[in-house]
Amino acid sequence: MLTSKKVDIFGDISRRNQQDAIDRIAGLYLGDFTKIFTRGRDDYAVSILASTGPWKGKDQLGIVKYVAKHMESIISNYWYDMIGPREAMAEFGIEVDEKDAALAFAAYVLKVSNTIVLEDSRVAALRANLKINRSDFDLIFSFLMR
Repeated sequence: MLTSKKVDIFGDISRRNQQDAIDRIAGLYLGDFTKIFTRGRDDYAVSILASTGPWKGKDQLGIVKYVAKHMESIISNYWYDMIGPREAMAEFGIEVDEKDAALAFAAYVLKVSNTIVLEDSRVAALRANLKINRSDFDLIFSFLMR
């Protein structure tokens, strides 16, 4: 785009001609980011090692991979795992069978809301035995926690 010479650099008059302005802007985006990424990975590894302490009997860098995979698992579970009425009841400390989960959840909602059914689509989905995202469940958790 910059080399087509058909681009007006927003009326840039800080240079004598358009080509100087193009060269200045192109120069801002040149560079090799390999060193920056390598330094970032090394700093991350040092931080993990410092926060977890020595790992006895194993390669010290192995813990960085282990912690990174564990963190990836936590984040993945939060954003992609679905919560159904049985899992929701387990969050409240109540174990129920899968077939009775929706009914138990509906009864729980009535109990904690003083006979007023919460008019929230997330609550309605769980009462209808549908699953919702963990992030959506977290939005209603505090209202349903007793």
